[in-house]
Amino acid sequence: MKPIIASFGNSALNIGHGIAADLTLAGYKVHLCDLPRFHEMIRPIQKLGGIHVGGDPNALTSKKTGFAKIKMITTDLENALKDADVLFIDIYPAHDVEARFEALAPYIKDGAIVNFNNYGYWPSLRVSTILKEEGKENVILTETSAPFYVTRGKEGFLNFSLMRKGIPLSVFPSKKSSEAFKVLKQIYPTFELAKNVLHTNFDNLNMQGHAATALLNVAFFDRAKEHGESTVYFYRTGITFHTGILSEAQDRERIKVCKAYNVPYIPFRETIMRYYGGSGKTLAEIELSTKFIQGIPAYSTDMWARWLKADLPLAMVPFVFLADLAEISTPIHRGFINVFGAILETDFWKTGLTLGKLGLADLSVREIIRYVTDG
Repeated sequence: MKPIIASFGNSALNIGHGIAADLTLAGYKVHLCDLPRFHEMIRPIQKLGGIHVGGDPNALTSKKTGFAKIKMITTDLENALKDADVLFIDIYPAHDVEARFEALAPYIKDGAIVNFNNYGYWPSLRVSTILKEEGKENVILTETSAPFYVTRGKEGFLNFSLMRKGIPLSVFPSKKSSEAFKVLKQIYPTFELAKNVLHTNFDNLNMQGHAATALLNVAFFDRAKEHGESTVYFYRTGITFHTGILSEAQDRERIKVCKAYNVPYIPFRETIMRYYGGSGKTLAEIELSTKFIQGIPAYSTDMWARWLKADLPLAMVPFVFLADLAEISTPIHRGFINVFGAILETDFWKTGLTLGKLGLADLSVREIIRYVTDG
């Protein structure tokens, strides 16, 4: 018997609505839900009774397009979640994870599997205390380092262009990995089991891919705005030979940190090729050769700043703290935090995720590994 699915939230990436549409077409009973204050986001879907799905069928796990008539579309969280066996969550901006999860937690069925499907930012460790306070001892938390889909659209119409293959799925605590993976692998066969949440957060795609391109293009973005342009091509124009050089220098700092915490290290260029294809001798050549990168639209001239206001405090800062604990130097990551802190006039060391906020305060490297394994 197929599990009942709930899909909560919807970021600009349309992951929440995409999951609801795709899994409906795959034959699951799906409850699409959101907070009452975001009712306007789901109102068009309620009027339609579902979502019109277009694009490439191979970009969906159902392999189907057409109209997805969704079982339930609501802001009544209790009704949406009381019978849900699996809950997929799409929350962005990532700063809102705790606040939105607090609204969900009382209604999550004990024993349910929760999946945070976006770009990580340590959601499982950030919400585990909330579940404990609610007495939900048997809820299994899972997360990914990148979301499933590339899909664009709004108001009940989505066009799917790509599904990322081989996305690592981590489970907290990881001793429950086989239990959760058995269920989620049936829903999304392209999942690959990660070792633990350290694995997926060290592999955060945004932490690896934004900072170098943003830093070497800040003046270009500023000048475009001064010339009256509202958008720029962050990737297609921003990626150059030297942004690739800097990205890979940053990436190499992950090698020793991954080794210290006993998780796999996958080079950034290999991740790009696994998700998007591409070829070339340099990282820039690989990225710019992909249909995905070439198809990304222009973003607002300040989008880089909005991205980094999540990437730096929620991904890079805890990464550096964990590296420091293992007595590993990460000067490029640390430099990005300091330089962008100056540019954006923000002390990301103060606003970012500390080890205390992740429940890891006063633990050694060995104790952290044990904690993400056993809880």
